[in-house]
Amino acid sequence: MSDRDPILPVFSPRALVLSDGSALAALYRTCFPEKTIADDIAKKVLKDEPALVLVLDGENELTAFAYAWFIGDELQLLDLGVSPTYRRQGLARTIMQALAQAGRARGVTRITLEVRVDNLPAHVLYDALGFVAVGRRLAYYPDGCDALLLDWVL
Repeated sequence: MSDRDPILPVFSPRALVLSDGSALAALYRTCFPEKTIADDIAKKVLKDEPALVLVLDGENELTAFAYAWFIGDELQLLDLGVSPTYRRQGLARTIMQALAQAGRARGVTRITLEVRVDNLPAHVLYDALGFVAVGRRLAYYPDGCDALLLDWVL
């Protein structure tokens, strides 16, 4: 690296805390404008026993999050979001690897998820992580788009 190369920030995943509430709600709305997200989402999620939410911090803002539920020895990924400003920088991979590590620490053997068949960036990420397609839900999304069911054996 030369002295002219930009120094990229290092993003370290951490668990969601109550004070992240408004920032998480704002990031959720940015990533998923079709969803109705309450301002007190962090409070609700933190009360949810089987939930695991990891976040990445940027400069004065949350840059990414992963929201999952523990179901037996599985972790079901519900939502994964990265701020548009920080996309294509490896943050989704970073937070997914941290999610897998946190899951393993609690006895999880696989991570499962549904993904739109037309979400190509997500497919690239999930393929690179080792997810495999195990099924399909026809017309799963409100607009009629199918969902692929994916598993990542840890």
